[in-house]
Amino acid sequence: MSVIVETILYVIFDLILVGIASILLPLLTLGRVRVAAADAPGAFPLHGFRRGEDGRLELGRSHTGKYALVILLLILAFWLSFAAR
Repeated sequence: MSVIVETILYVIFDLILVGIASILLPLLTLGRVRVAAADAPGAFPLHGFRRGEDGRLELGRSHTGKYALVILLLILAFWLSFAAR
């Protein structure tokens, strides 16, 4: 049972949220933040952001799912607050 749950969580957090964050982060930040490549060299700090070689902020892939979930929850909260009016 745990293998099935682990696979479902992997699909949700790693594939879907990383894909959404790869699209949303550059759009919402006007290109200032992007998701780092899977084979990006170097380590990321605890918060997951670092400066890339071109000066833009890069978000590590291990942190991307968490930030994408927060962004989607904020969008949902704004949408629900305006829909309630």
